[in-house]
Amino acid sequence: MPKVFDKNFDKLVVTKRITCIDKRHRAFTDLVYFDNRWLLTYRESNEHIFGEDGVAKILSSLNADDWELVKLYKYQGFDFRDPKFAIKDNKLLFYTHGSTYLEAYRSAPKEYKDFRAKYTGDGNWSLLNEVFVDKKNGTISNLKGNETYPWRVTYYKGIGYVFGYNFQHDVFNFYTTEDDVYFKNTNTLKSPTGTPNEATVRVDENGVFYSLVRREYATALLGKSKDLGLTWNWFGNIPIYAFGGPNFLFYKDGILLSGREKEKLILGYFDLKTGDYKKILTFESGGDCSYPGMVITDNFLWISYYSQHEQKRGSSIYLSRINLSKLGL
Repeated sequence: MPKVFDKNFDKLVVTKRITCIDKRHRAFTDLVYFDNRWLLTYRESNEHIFGEDGVAKILSSLNADDWELVKLYKYQGFDFRDPKFAIKDNKLLFYTHGSTYLEAYRSAPKEYKDFRAKYTGDGNWSLLNEVFVDKKNGTISNLKGNETYPWRVTYYKGIGYVFGYNFQHDVFNFYTTEDDVYFKNTNTLKSPTGTPNEATVRVDENGVFYSLVRREYATALLGKSKDLGLTWNWFGNIPIYAFGGPNFLFYKDGILLSGREKEKLILGYFDLKTGDYKKILTFESGGDCSYPGMVITDNFLWISYYSQHEQKRGSSIYLSRINLSKLGL
């Protein structure tokens, strides 16, 4: 594919498809710049769900144009979903979730397993290790393995923090980990209404936790915690229902946020001083899409995502570079 990121620096948005178009379903991305290289992860299968068991792939690039596969993770009998990166101090970790189902074409999970790997340098990765999420609530007796689905782990001063959910049982908990293996339920979260599920946590320069939460039957929520996530103040609404793949980064006096709105990937801005939200732009996307990874470097915002707007079956992975100086924020 032709290079696009070595030029076009004055354009507001430059987008490139980085995987081929075929019938494969490639989705649920995350993106990081680490060890002087770009790393992008996604899940691949023949279907969005209930097809062959999904695998997690990690691609690497030195220039954001030329990508190579450096790692493929799979686990016999489990459908991998939502692979994510996490930076702990100066170390890069990788997390992914695995599910089995009661029977084909049903959404009820039979068993949850979660996994972690470590970046070992020079583009290399360790083997997977299993991650354990405690069952303090004990509300899901027929589910083997972990009780919930830890979605995106964020580290602050060596401790990992994550929201975990179980959509079928409307369970939404907050967890911490010190060893990256055992996740302890704080059991202090008062869950918001509307069936919350996917959630991203970020920590600002003052140690205040912020979260962006998808709700299946209500608008997305912004939360804030001043006690390391023990209690949350749900202070803001993003006027989008089922905001698929919510992610955000701090920028100026607010947050840049991205996710799915009406089968399109969007970029929005929430002003933390005024409480105002506005949609900034819509990316080249359509149908089954979203789940962005987000990185800011040198006054450019980079977003990875998946979309099926160029194909009738399956989906592909895309990377966009946004010139922040042209957003007018």
